[in-house]
Amino acid sequence: MVVATKRAVGAEYGYQVPSHSPRPQQHIRVRVRRRLSPMACMAAGICLVTLLFCIGLSYIYVKALKAQLYYQINMNKQAVLTINAENDKLELEIARLKSLDRIEDIATQKLGMIKNPEVQYLVLQDRNENAKPGGLPANIAAVPEETTEVSTGKKLMMQLASVFSKTPKVEKG
Repeated sequence: MVVATKRAVGAEYGYQVPSHSPRPQQHIRVRVRRRLSPMACMAAGICLVTLLFCIGLSYIYVKALKAQLYYQINMNKQAVLTINAENDKLELEIARLKSLDRIEDIATQKLGMIKNPEVQYLVLQDRNENAKPGGLPANIAAVPEETTEVSTGKKLMMQLASVFSKTPKVEKG
């Protein structure tokens, strides 16, 4: 007969009971959450608000500078237009002062100058039947050379007569 041997509890399942050897302890790190103090939260909030306020002020400053520059540009454009209009007026005044009619009026009225008398030309026709033997037309009389005083009109008539007698006749054919 065969008798079974007694085994330890739990040996029937092939489980061995561990020996009581000490295990090395692991260091468990526990993170402790530290809460910020209310003063630190308030300081951070004040810094954030101050930063946003400064950014807003700088934005408004830039916009104000831009508006000021546009205002100055417009004022300069208006000044340029005014100066150009004034220049045009001055150019018209210069043209008026340089006009020959004005200069002639000043010369005659203020300076006592007189105008040149107008020159009138006489046209004499040469007709063979009225011509004298000396080559002068019948309506021009020869002035004797003994006279010492000859008027301007007589001088002109004598010059015309001398020119008229020198020109050759051109026949139309």
